[in-house]
Amino acid sequence: MRTVALALLGTAAAQECSDSITQETALRIVNVTQSVVKQIDDIQMAVDVSTSMVQGMAAQTEGILTRVEMAEAEVQGILQIEHIILGCTDPEANNYDAAATLDFPGACNYMMRSCAAILERMPDSPTGTYVIQDPQFNNGNPLEVWCDMTTDGGGYTVWPCEGCQSRNTAYESNGCADMGLQYIVPRTRNHYCSLYTRYPGFWAAMIGVVGRHDGHHGNNFTPWAMRSDHRDGNIIDHWVAVDGGEWYLRQDSFGEPNGDNNRGRWLGGGGRGCGPNDNSFNDLSNGYASGTNYLCSTNDKLGPGLWDDGEPCVGYGCNCRPDCTNP
Repeated sequence: MRTVALALLGTAAAQECSDSITQETALRIVNVTQSVVKQIDDIQMAVDVSTSMVQGMAAQTEGILTRVEMAEAEVQGILQIEHIILGCTDPEANNYDAAATLDFPGACNYMMRSCAAILERMPDSPTGTYVIQDPQFNNGNPLEVWCDMTTDGGGYTVWPCEGCQSRNTAYESNGCADMGLQYIVPRTRNHYCSLYTRYPGFWAAMIGVVGRHDGHHGNNFTPWAMRSDHRDGNIIDHWVAVDGGEWYLRQDSFGEPNGDNNRGRWLGGGGRGCGPNDNSFNDLSNGYASGTNYLCSTNDKLGPGLWDDGEPCVGYGCNCRPDCTNP
């Protein structure tokens, strides 16, 4: 009986111990589970926050992309504008509000007066169409011109006069002077070639250069090349650019001009081309007609152009300086 009693007591003790262990384990499991659940909740909260942040960043990214697309569209719109507005000149020297005049927000308030001036201010400016402005020409309004920013270092201004008055002389009223500009002067062979290549139908006469005297006073220059850097025979004393600057008509000499022309009249006839001696021409007492299409310029590259010693050249007489005006 004692053994049985002891066995029963041992079994009860073991059961009590087992129950205690089971409760402790269960409690620990509950605690661990609660901890895990809390961690899961924290993770879910972090995921929710991250998701919200990602959604916000996505919205911001979408907004940025939209602004980028708008900026790209704006840039494309600007690039579609054929002219480029550049500035700014001295407000005291030029009080024209280009931005207001051209309805071009963000433009500088003052534009440059020529391609040479633009290139001086912005040396990396490419060849192309620009808008210039000065009280001297186009009644002070902006004028769209072609800027050759490459040839001879760049800075040549070109305004094509189409359907203008055809003239035989440099001193008569003409489309260039009516615009406040001058007949363009080919300054060098490269300059002439660039002009001829872009405007092949504008050379009915060799405008820009005239004799300063009647032919019988010494305009027979068949032995010498017709260009201002060819000093033989005092060419520059007898032939002159309309602004008094450098000029070029032909690389080498040939049989013209032979003294038939009168002062201030255009050479013409013959043929035109870009080779060193493709240009041929003749002189007549009455000169050759310019045709209704010819080129105009500010001529302030390799010559004084419109601004001789800083003073504007005003009136038709200034189109043939220094002394080849109407006799």
